[in-house]
Amino acid sequence: MKKSETFLSITYILSGSLLLVFNDITDNWLGKILVIIGYILYFIGLNKLIAGLDETGQKGAKNLKTAIILGIVGAVIGFIPIIGVLGGIFYLIGFIFQLMGLLKLKKSESTGAEGVKGINLILIAVIIGILQGLLGYLPGVGDFLVFLIAIFYIIFIILGWINVQRGIYLKMHGTNEPS
Repeated sequence: MKKSETFLSITYILSGSLLLVFNDITDNWLGKILVIIGYILYFIGLNKLIAGLDETGQKGAKNLKTAIILGIVGAVIGFIPIIGVLGGIFYLIGFIFQLMGLLKLKKSESTGAEGVKGINLILIAVIIGILQGLLGYLPGVGDFLVFLIAIFYIIFIILGWINVQRGIYLKMHGTNEPS
């Protein structure tokens, strides 16, 4: 995998991940459309990244892709007024696949030490995301807290995927610093 391909794949993943924040901070149709676009970008990025991963990393990426598909189904079901609540079941199952995928990706030798640090940051972001979703149910204070927590979520996601990108690049080229 070339340096440009690694950067491009992570750029797609990062863009998609950042759009997923709209799932918790807004409940209108535009937010849901942005979430679906985010899932699609994330999926495209994983498809590009998978070529540069070892077998363990590819299994992790496949679990992440399954999580994305479940997320898209959950988001689409969320548009349907009467059964929209069922979308949460797809999100929950997708969350489990996301954790499995990240943990497998963390074990991949393709990510290197920097990538492991990045995946740890992404796992922290996932926990922050859960907290963000739960706090959204608090009347009055919930919206403000969700906004603040979303900022931390975004920071951890960005730093996490940048470290994964750096780790994959360094591991592939056997260098200490990217050129």
